[in-house]
Amino acid sequence: DTTKKGKKAVEKKDDTEDPADEETPKKEEKGTTIVLRNLLTSKEFSFSFGSEFAFSKNGKRFIVATTGNDSTVKAGVFTVNTAKSATDTAKWYCDTLAVGKGKFKGVVCDEEGTQTAYVADRDTSKAKQRYYSLYYWSENAKSAEILADTLTQGMPKKWLVSENGRIFFSKDGKRLFFGTAPVPMPEDTTMNDEETAKLDVWNWQDPYLQPHQLKNLDNEKKRSYSAVVHLKKRKFIQLATVGMPTVTVGVEGNADIAVGTSEIPYRQLISWDAVYRDFYRVDLLTGEAKKIATKTQ
Repeated sequence: DTTKKGKKAVEKKDDTEDPADEETPKKEEKGTTIVLRNLLTSKEFSFSFGSEFAFSKNGKRFIVATTGNDSTVKAGVFTVNTAKSATDTAKWYCDTLAVGKGKFKGVVCDEEGTQTAYVADRDTSKAKQRYYSLYYWSENAKSAEILADTLTQGMPKKWLVSENGRIFFSKDGKRLFFGTAPVPMPEDTTMNDEETAKLDVWNWQDPYLQPHQLKNLDNEKKRSYSAVVHLKKRKFIQLATVGMPTVTVGVEGNADIAVGTSEIPYRQLISWDAVYRDFYRVDLLTGEAKKIATKTQ
């Protein structure tokens, strides 16, 4: 009511405007306190600003990534030997794998608890495009080492280690699987979004209908392609490709042969027919893929 004295005029918003559409900058989450507690002795160890953690299958190894708060607590990756810590009531056996500025993701342990891995972006610049590296640590090692990055032999040209790929060890601990992806196209930051028209263009030859494309847009941006490092020889092998995006390794990662699948040639048919795939035999030692079945349901 602007007729009353002392009241400021308030602009009335359009009833059709959705508050959720308002662009409000989101603060980057800084994690939460992660507490490692021995249930038999009640001994506790806390990690401030924890973002991710994992145990080995036998429970003898624990790994955690933290974000820090950019002032008093530094980001990093830490691992605890819970087997030793359980027998010593006086201390925790904790190793620092990384500390300082950076983003750390995908922390994992092998089944025996003697190896760990994660991906990290340690670049302190404000570059829009971020490049992650795959880090590996084994028990008694002085520090974590880089196993794969953009300069790794065998890495496809203009590809990088994906921050969104699944990281895991084979059951026998001899292989480390992770994701790679093509370097994304840089966004044009010179245009003003408020003054630029946005248009979705669909072509009848597109593999998916336009609503399907929009629904899967975020997943496609985060898509990664399986790769493996044979740990003994530190040999990198790219397994999945843009043309064969899915690779499944049997015997919990121990098998020497994997099955690759691709529905890409038949994506249009999904709209009116069925899902078809080509199948491939993939050699984990060389990455060679050989087609063994065509257009199979």
